[in-house]
Amino acid sequence: MTKKLLECNLISGDIADGYKGLVCDLGGEFIKIVEAIVDSIQVARRNEILGEKTSIKSRIKDYSSSLRNTEKKSLDDFFGMEFVTATQQEKEFLMLFFHLAFDIIKDKKMDKSNGYNAYHCTGDLKLREFNVNSRIDEIVQSSETYLYKDNPLNLKEDSREKEKQRTKIFDSINYLLENDKDNVISTLKDMLEILFERLENIDFSKVPMIECHFMTAEVEQNAITGTASHSKYKTVDEKLIEEMFNSGKLFRGINTPWKFTTLPDGRIQLQDIYQTYIETWPFLKEHIVMRRKRGLENQDVLNNECCDKLLATQFPFLKPFVANNELGSKNDQELWGALKQCMLVYSLGTDVEPAKIRRLPPQIMYSLFESYGLIKGGEIIEY
Repeated sequence: MTKKLLECNLISGDIADGYKGLVCDLGGEFIKIVEAIVDSIQVARRNEILGEKTSIKSRIKDYSSSLRNTEKKSLDDFFGMEFVTATQQEKEFLMLFFHLAFDIIKDKKMDKSNGYNAYHCTGDLKLREFNVNSRIDEIVQSSETYLYKDNPLNLKEDSREKEKQRTKIFDSINYLLENDKDNVISTLKDMLEILFERLENIDFSKVPMIECHFMTAEVEQNAITGTASHSKYKTVDEKLIEEMFNSGKLFRGINTPWKFTTLPDGRIQLQDIYQTYIETWPFLKEHIVMRRKRGLENQDVLNNECCDKLLATQFPFLKPFVANNELGSKNDQELWGALKQCMLVYSLGTDVEPAKIRRLPPQIMYSLFESYGLIKGGEIIEY
């Protein structure tokens, strides 16, 4: 799925309809790829190349984020995965696997002064045959990309090129290849075989480009709550986000990304909503602590579960992750019309006036919850 097609789907006609069409067309195949990659990685765990603490997350951009980014940058990061490992060597092993299975469209390494050290790449899945041994050598020896020492967006235009330099992608993997090459090669072969078997019948016309982030656990923690937190260098209206959270106006899929985590047995599930909030907006952590103290956590979980059930009626990829997802639909078109209004009024897009969002009561969503029998009026705690 090309960047141009992604952008055209979102900006042509009704943007909400374009968003729905894009996610419905590509979301299901994306989840299949995630599940196949997770299954493949289990081999590396069994062969003790990856530790048990290796974590794999995936995400689909929410409507608000997609709307906000449509005119600002390419949308080839619409579907993403994040690989977090204990060591640099494990990180590069997963990077190597990704390079074998995908054609890399663009990539970059980052080693910033704020402690963010990671590899980002966007790839196009390609199921093809090749000699794994020679391909590994080729990738490790010749792969280069740009190294970003600091965030170019924070620099003046004439200074950006000075902050970039060419660098080798792989550094730490060489030690593993020199000391355990047979195990590495056989493991990668088995991983690719599982990946290709699982995706044998995939619809390649509906396979999206996937953006992947590779980092160590130390870097991930720093990126969430430390000096490398994205809220420290991205333009975020913290006060607005805090007000929306505390008044029950942040909903997964509408203005908060769909994030999925992987369980030890390889199953995928929707991430805990509070964890998603913290990873997206770290400054909400103290507000989450306060809501837990006030006994409001269950209410926040219930609100998002209700929203998940409504969205699952329109986005089929979501159904396996939502319990009791069958709703007696009064009118599917009517429901989508109501959801579109919620997506618009709760959007964090640049064209929406913050003051207008602040005035909106959360009952707009709750009235939908009630009309579909998801909650009873008395169950909602007033904010």
